[in-house]
Amino acid sequence: MDSSKKLEEAIRKVESGQYDTALTMLETLIQSTELSSPVNIRAHLWLGEINWQKGRYENARSILRKAEEQGMAIEQYHLAARAIRLIGNTLIDQGALRDAEEHYRLAMELFTKADHKKGIARCLNNLGVCRTEEGDYEAALDYFYRSLKIHEELDDNVGIGMNKNNIGEVHRFRGDHDLAEKLYRESLRIDEDLGDRYGAAIGWGNLGAVSFARKDYEEAEMRVQKAVDTFEEMETFDLVYVEITGLMAGITTHTKRFDISEKFIKKIRKASKKMKSDYADSIVHFYEGLLAQKKGNLSNARESYNKCLVSARRGSAFEYEILSSIQLVELELLHYRLTLDEDYLDRMENQLSQVLTLADKHKLVGAEIELKVLHGLLLVESGELVKGLNELNSACDICQERGFEKRISTIEKQTKRVKKRLESSADTRSEKIEDKVKRMQEYIEECQRLVLAGK
Repeated sequence: MDSSKKLEEAIRKVESGQYDTALTMLETLIQSTELSSPVNIRAHLWLGEINWQKGRYENARSILRKAEEQGMAIEQYHLAARAIRLIGNTLIDQGALRDAEEHYRLAMELFTKADHKKGIARCLNNLGVCRTEEGDYEAALDYFYRSLKIHEELDDNVGIGMNKNNIGEVHRFRGDHDLAEKLYRESLRIDEDLGDRYGAAIGWGNLGAVSFARKDYEEAEMRVQKAVDTFEEMETFDLVYVEITGLMAGITTHTKRFDISEKFIKKIRKASKKMKSDYADSIVHFYEGLLAQKKGNLSNARESYNKCLVSARRGSAFEYEILSSIQLVELELLHYRLTLDEDYLDRMENQLSQVLTLADKHKLVGAEIELKVLHGLLLVESGELVKGLNELNSACDICQERGFEKRISTIEKQTKRVKKRLESSADTRSEKIEDKVKRMQEYIEECQRLVLAGK
């Protein structure tokens, strides 16, 4: 078998998830072919891609830089461009969004120079992911649809499935779970038809997030478990694995199966150590805090959430900075429940104001909407009716402006319930503090769930 055929066989092994076999085949090819040959460069590219998907980011970048250098040396610009694009993928996984975007734009310049349409489409998709991360959903959709059009012209099902998944992501973040589910299922069907187990695992994980958003915890667990099982069978322990397996820890913690949750946390802790990623560390600390909190160990929970804040800031994992901050707000409420010391309510208000500022600063629109709703409901509970209702109306305005139409009706229903309850002034005055605090805690938990489901 000549080297080209051996490379194609190795690629089929990668696409079917047989990474260990593929690694051996690719390493043998690299040793047996000329460094400057296209086969050698492509073998480096696939080897780098495997290391990226396994969360070995430094190894991946080292391998991919060799491919970039050799591609440029023989003026195979599309090969160099692919290396640069994949380096961008390792960077975005580690929270270096700006550096990743620079790599995607440089790669697109080289793909354009080489008139390589598939590469251009892939870069457009990557840039859409960057815009999604920054909450600029209209720009993200523009990139995704431009990418999708090219992939459809090329009849590239891999790219079509990828784009439909990412368009589904935008709609999930906006709260349109029905449309998100439809797009995820279309993407999943393509991945399964192609035998793309990695893509299918992501699809099941995303469908699980939709079920989680709908409070269908049984369905969410079934879907997410499929994703986790596939990743583990493939021995793929990258950032996506940590996020999706972390969601399993959250589901089992929420349903009070703490022993099972601890097992999932151990898995993501092990994966995170190998990755050396602040982003991954922040996910681990968040779920460690959530488990400790639900088990009633508030001191350990606070410590884990504060560790999450530090890691999230270093790794630009702003969603997890917000998620841990939401939980710190809840801890203040829990302390108030225990002591009835109103200083804790003041701390809760201050903490929530800081989180709102953070969401606005980093353009995390979905989180900002949920936080404004939470803030409004807590203001109402504190007797500041006008301020609270103004905050709920402000959340609706953002929804209208940023395309979160599905959230508007839900917020309006909450507003009507608040007004109706407050009209029963006698009931409100005679209400037990415990009942009021319980309701406030439910608001916070709802906010946490929706922000996490929109991650």
